Parts: sequence; structure tokens; C-alpha cells
Amino acid sequence: MKFYIYLFCFLFSCFALSGQFISHYMQTYPDITKINSEVQALVDQVSITKLEDNIRYLQNIGIRLGTSPEALITQNWLVEQFESYGLDVYVHHYPNRDGDTIDAGNVVAVQYGTEYPNEYIFITSHYDHPDGPGADDNASGTSGVLEIARVLSQYQFKRTIIYVPFNTEEVTPNTGMGSGFFAPKCYQEDMNILGIFNLDMIGYMPEDMPLTMYYNEGGYTSYSFANYFKNAANIYLSDIETLPFTRKSVSGMGDDINFIRYGYPAIYIGDGENMTPCYHRPCDTLGEGVNNMELVKSFTSATLAAVVELANHWKQYYLRAIPNDAKVSIFWESSKEIEKYKLFRNDILLAETIDTFYVDSDVENGEKYIYYITGIIKGTLEESPQSNADTAIPSIPLVLPYFNDLENGIDDFIFNADWELSNAQSSSGEYSLTNTDSISSVKLRCFSIPDDIENVKLSMQIYTTSYTTGSFGYFEIRTSKRSWKRLISFEEYSWNYYYIHLNEYIGEPYVEIKWNTFDKILFIDDIEINFEKFNPLVPQNVSVSLFILPSGTVTNRIQIEWDAIKLAPVLLGYNLYRNGEKINNDLLYHSLNRYIDMEFYDSTKPSDYYCYQVTAVYLIDSVEVESDFSEMVCYDKTSIEEDISLFGLQISPNPTSSIVNISTNLESPYTLTIYGLDGIKVLQHYNFIDGQIDLSTLPKGIYFLNISTKKSSVSKRIVVK
Repeated sequence: MKFYIYLFCFLFSCFALSGQFISHYMQTYPDITKINSEVQALVDQVSITKLEDNIRYLQNIGIRLGTSPEALITQNWLVEQFESYGLDVYVHHYPNRDGDTIDAGNVVAVQYGTEYPNEYIFITSHYDHPDGPGADDNASGTSGVLEIARVLSQYQFKRTIIYVPFNTEEVTPNTGMGSGFFAPKCYQEDMNILGIFNLDMIGYMPEDMPLTMYYNEGGYTSYSFANYFKNAANIYLSDIETLPFTRKSVSGMGDDINFIRYGYPAIYIGDGENMTPCYHRPCDTLGEGVNNMELVKSFTSATLAAVVELANHWKQYYLRAIPNDAKVSIFWESSKEIEKYKLFRNDILLAETIDTFYVDSDVENGEKYIYYITGIIKGTLEESPQSNADTAIPSIPLVLPYFNDLENGIDDFIFNADWELSNAQSSSGEYSLTNTDSISSVKLRCFSIPDDIENVKLSMQIYTTSYTTGSFGYFEIRTSKRSWKRLISFEEYSWNYYYIHLNEYIGEPYVEIKWNTFDKILFIDDIEINFEKFNPLVPQNVSVSLFILPSGTVTNRIQIEWDAIKLAPVLLGYNLYRNGEKINNDLLYHSLNRYIDMEFYDSTKPSDYYCYQVTAVYLIDSVEVESDFSEMVCYDKTSIEEDISLFGLQISPNPTSSIVNISTNLESPYTLTIYGLDGIKVLQHYNFIDGQIDLSTLPKGIYFLNISTKKSSVSKRIVVK
């Protein structure tokens, strides 16, 4: 086989070992057409009594606030339950907002697969609840996870099943802090996760409605997975209707969101379509919050059936079609269960082969071709279900150096959804490239990087706006690795210059880059790939202001800000200098472009006594490189205090539980930022004009609300009750 790999690398300059790539959203799932008696026997073991006992135990613990002793009691009880089933269990700990580790963590129980142990299926929930017994939210979902584990742990399956009740989902509602640390851990470990079933609130149904199970489709990464769950539920629980939420949230609804953000197929399964009237109230108990144990059993049984069918499904192919000049190379993974493969192009049989690759030379540049395969199963000679389908558009690979200011069309791009040229925003010229679907991606045609150059960089201009809170966009790259590598995220609501150092990819015959959006609109402009030597950029637009603390504190502080530099992955952070001496002990993290000098302000010293400069630090070929100094800016007490006196900042009501009115005497828009007591930014609005903001999503506590312009800023304390 190695001979063929070398041969193909020689013949085709732009695909190499690309057949090894796996995109999570290309995962295929079984097409269930009838009940499997062995699966049904497992479904029949789901016990209403066990489910109810688990819910009762959890609600009786009391308020399971994620940082409370009750959460730790819950964690320990969950560990005991999973261990009693014979599973390997560990607790995944993570920090809270002030950097301290939370006592109670994510409980992870592992049931290893016998044939494909590196392919994973997750069943998740969250066990915390901030203000009540939380029977439906989410003792019910956690009880379902435990019951599935109790039944399945006594059997063996081809793939690894992982059970994870998360903590602190309620700390950051509808996003999940615990899963927010766990999902990137899975991504960094390059885990091949086939799907995440997230059980969250599965026990309430209005009495005047028939039993119905609901799920959230979770965006383009999860459509196939969501349809698979519906397929399994309709086969094994045919007397209960299973429907997607009509109140669609393409970005997910709970802990599943954090997995979707990393490209994993994940769905929310629960009663959220008809949410209990006891949601986050003391009446969320067995009987009121959970008013239908038959529904709890149905959700649990349907999930169990879908997990088992997927865990024992035959080995899949992971097909990739790599376009080149007037040819397409198709690769797929082998299966020991298959005697030969049938390759289809646009639903027409193209070839039969025992190999796991094929070169299609009967194609035309610019035309779209869709490929998939089926297999002839050994022994039975039955034809297997088809693999994932992959689309290829043959074209001449990009030649470097490359520049595209989007003024001459979008022929160099490959889209998975609707993208278009737009004149609504542009960094240069008239047009940029933008998405019209809330969740979508776009790729640049593949290219190779010569091995006889010393430097290569990619740069671009990006502008973003959002559909919803919690949205994001990011940039990825892949070569001959198994999956995409995320390099940078896009967050700002203005044009930003991004520079990406690509020296580690020199000599790669196949490179592909992709922009992804998640409930965010991207405008892309001025894409350039060239061989220029790295030039350390110097921080720009450094400014200082007085950071006013509440009355009664010892002193005020001086705040220094500068324009963030977007250079991935080479930017390490910043150094800050006061009067020529560095004042930060550790490198300032690269995502921070703000520093509060904790030195006491001394009004007896000259107004220009505190003078600041900033440098940026980069990692170039394993060597740290520091830029030149920025321009020097000095604290000017008089001018800043005069500006601050003009603000007339009014906040009402204060304390507040939700809506707060902000009033200043400023005529121009300003930046409104809210910081926690630890100085961490929790909310920010650019170009804000006097009006209302909603703080209901913030945890109760004390915060600082900062109003800033290019000249100065002022902060006042605000209490969220």
C-alpha cells in the first residue's frame, strides 16, 4: 500500500494522503428500517422505577448550584453509580472565572469498544441546578444517562460509549461552562466523536397533549445525526411521535452547543418545546416539574436504541473526493467486512474495485461531481449502506503567491451554503465575500506550498456581525492530517487584519483552508498568500485613561489600551513598559489588549510622570521575537479628569435584575463594557448610544460598568441581584 501512496504523491500535486481526512459533519449513520430483536431486548430493560429513584435522589439533595457543597455531593454520588456498573470513571476538573478550580467537575464514565475503541459515542446531561430541586432541569436527563449506563454497561459494543453528566451548565445558561472546557479538550485530543446525545429536561408534557419527544437539529454539523435519532426513535417507539423543535435554534440549546462549535454532531433531546411552568422554580419536583415518567422512559429508551445501533454499526468508509486539474481523486477507509467496493458518481455506478482509492479522469473543470461508495459484504454478498457523499469541483490548483481582493468574482471558492459578493462592507475596493446562511462554511481551492522557500504567510481582512449572542466565526486549515486544525477565531465588529504564519506547512503538496460561521455573518476581503519574511508588527493606537473605582477604595488606577493584533498562531502576547521598565511579570495573553496599572495614583507628581509603551511578542521558528516599542503615551491627569466630569453617567435601576437604563451627555457613540470584580470582561457593546441593556444573563454579583471613548473612560459599580 505504501508504494501506491508514493506513486500518487508523485502523480498528483494537490491531494497527497487527503483520503485520511475526516470532517465530523460528513459522518454517516445507519438507516434503520426494522427493529433489531437484540436492541429491543436492551430497550425493554429500561426501568421507570430506576429512573424515578434517580430523579428523587437528585432532587432531595437540594439546590445543586455548580459551586456549592451540594454539587460535590452530587458528583460523588454519580461517580459511585457509574463505578457500581463496572465502568472506568474519572472527574474532569476546570477553573471558574477567577481561575480557581471548581470542587465539583464533569463526571466521565467510559465503556470501551471492542473493535473500534477510538470511535466515540457520547451520552450527556448536566447535573447542576441553581435555584430549586431541579427535577426536570436536569435530574431527569441525568437519570436517563445513568439508566442507559446501567443497562449497556453489562454488554459489549464495537465502539466506545462515554457517559458525561456535566457541571455548571447553569452558570452560563444555554451554553454550559463544564462542557465549555470539555469540548475543546476532545478537539485538542482529535477524538473521533460520531455523535453527542444531550439529554436535558425529559420529564414534562402538558396533560392535554399526547406524548411527544422533541430534539433540536443543531445546524449543518448535526442534521444527519438528528435525522438518525428521529429514525431510531420512530422505529423503536413507533407509538410516540418524535419531532424537531419548531422554535429552531441552529446553534443548539445546552451543553450540545459547545460540541457543535468544534464541528462535532450533537443534538439536544428534551421537552423544551413545551417547557415545564416550574422551570427554575421551587415546584420543579417529581409530580409537577416531572409530571410524566412514561415520557422520561421514552426519551431514555429512544436514546439507548440509537446509541446501540450506532455503537454496533459496521465500519464506515469516510470517503473524500479531492479535486485537481481535470481529475478527481477519491479515497476511503477500508473495512474488513467488505469484499469489494462500488463507487458512484452523481448516483451512477462508476467503478467496482477492491482498492480504497480511485482516480476519475473523465471530468471537466468547473463541473460539480458527487461521489459515494457502497460495499459488497463478505459471506452474505449483500450491498452495504452507502458512505458519506463528498462533492468535488475539478479545477487548476491555486498557484502561489496568491492575492484576491474579491473584485473579480468568487471562482476560487467552494461553498457549502449560500455565499455571495457584497458591497455592504469592504476593506478595499467595492466588494467582499459574505455568507447569507447563519451557519455555513467556505473553502479556498487547494494549493501546494513549495519546499524551496523560507517563509510563507497568509493574511486577510475580516469584518463580523452576529445573528445571536454566543455566535462566532473561525478559520481552519488541513493538510494530510485527519481533521481540520483551528487557527483563529473572529469576534470583533469591525474590519481587522489577520496574519497567519504558515512556515510549518512548507513542502506540503496539499493545503486547504476554510472559514466557518456559527450564527455570525463574516465579510472576507483581501486574501493574500505570499513568501514575505515575517515582520513583527508593533502595537498601534495606545491610549491611557483613569479607571475610577468605587468611593471608599484606596486609590484609582490607570488603564492602558491598544489595538489588538491578529496574528495566528505566532502571536504569544504583549509586554507593557512604564517609564522604560517592564511592569508585567508574565507575558500578557494575546487575546488581551487592555491593562490596568495597579500602581497608586499620586496627584503630587507631574501629569506626564506615568508614560507607557507596548511591545508584541511572537514565536517564529521556535524563537521568541519581540517587536519594537509602540509610540509612548503618558497619563495626563487634567485633560482626562475634565473629560470624565462631562460624562454625567447615570445607571438606573441599580441594583438591577434585568433591564438597566444607561444615560450620559455624550453625543457620539461610545464603547460600553462590563467587568467582573476580577477584571474579566463579561459584556461589551461597541458604538453604543444611550439606552437599555439586558443583564439578566449575568450571575448575581457586583460588576463595574465602563464607558469609554478614544479620549477617556469612566467606570461605576453596578449590582446584579
